[in-house]
Amino acid sequence: MRRFATLTPLLLCLPLPASAASGPLAKSVEVNGVRLIYVEEGSGEPIVFVHGAFSDPRVWEPVREEIAKRYRFIAYTQRYYGTEPWPHDGKNFSVTTHADDLVRFMPPL
Repeated sequence: MRRFATLTPLLLCLPLPASAASGPLAKSVEVNGVRLIYVEEGSGEPIVFVHGAFSDPRVWEPVREEIAKRYRFIAYTQRYYGTEPWPHDGKNFSVTTHADDLVRFMPPL
């Protein structure tokens, strides 16, 4: 507890990148019976960014603005990640479930 009290003032002083404070608003869509949260910015050909395990769409923040200058940047939070409650006890947690969600999430070309 003492270490946390020492680190808190330091963490509060860290600057946030401008893009983190001024990013696009999160949107949501229902896919396969669950609500998926995503961010979207830019126009043109869509590129869907998929985060890895132990991550979420914030991993793409360093490149979001640059990509959005030429393309339609789209990054979503996969089912079972992020802050949304799990739709059930996790019985469908699998690569197949994530792949099916991605296919149904993707915008039409």
